[in-house]
Amino acid sequence: MSLPLIFYDYSFLISDRFPIFIDTYFLEKAIESVTVLVKTADQDIRKGLQKVRQQLDKQNIAPEYKYYVYLFGLFPDQKTRCIFDYWKPNQDHFVRMIKMDKELGLDYLLQAFAHFFEAQEDQRKFAPSMLKYLIDLEFYTEDLFINWYEGKHKLPSGSGISSSDQEDKFRVTLKDVYVYFR
Repeated sequence: MSLPLIFYDYSFLISDRFPIFIDTYFLEKAIESVTVLVKTADQDIRKGLQKVRQQLDKQNIAPEYKYYVYLFGLFPDQKTRCIFDYWKPNQDHFVRMIKMDKELGLDYLLQAFAHFFEAQEDQRKFAPSMLKYLIDLEFYTEDLFINWYEGKHKLPSGSGISSSDQEDKFRVTLKDVYVYFR
């Protein structure tokens, strides 16, 4: 599997919150670890994901990468299933990460979604429904979403997974959700 992020040309990325070495090989291996847990349908998937999170923490991986790794690991091959099938049973993992990262957690998740839905073409059609679902669950408020869509709320530009191009493409994908809430 190759990473669909824009950092193919870089051997490392630096987080603005704290300097770290990011090796794309390690990110691929972390994603594969999460994928194996999902594919084996292990009853102890929560324990397995905790182990993956602990490994990411040991490697001093910045929080924004954790969202990326979990999204691409939990939903690896989307040709045969909808993101909702795997989101609901694994939602608690994202909730925990958001709580740990406080205000930035929601921004990191939105950045990871922008990459995910651009990379997973078969899932792109579910992006508007997914965002509406997250707003209904009060992950995001309508105001936050509208402000982000209109460019009034900026996602962390120093984040390692920050990409204004991806965000712009994601906005186009979410136009119907914006119109609905506007």
